[in-house]
Amino acid sequence: LGTDVMAQIMSFLEPPEVHSFLTTPFSKSWLETYTNPQELWKVLCSSKPFYAKLDESDYGSSDASTSSYPLCNDLERYHLVGQFRLLFTSFVKCMKYLDRIKDDALN
Repeated sequence: LGTDVMAQIMSFLEPPEVHSFLTTPFSKSWLETYTNPQELWKVLCSSKPFYAKLDESDYGSSDASTSSYPLCNDLERYHLVGQFRLLFTSFVKCMKYLDRIKDDALN
């Protein structure tokens, strides 16, 4: 399956489920095909429910662009995980946090 097809399949799941599914280490092939490449994470960040407006000039490969990245100060971890996967992970963590606040407010 390609990136576009996998993104369509993932659209049927909630973002926390997508994150869990894509980061589960099923096999080395899965890791190389879906977990590591940034294109799928980029598509997921820019689609429902996040609709992130990703400017290509802000996400270059130079070290200057990574030093201003607000979500990760550790440059090694930034390159290890990838900028779009890290961004999607941050979105999911925010969603979980907001859901907890909402549940606490209702109780």
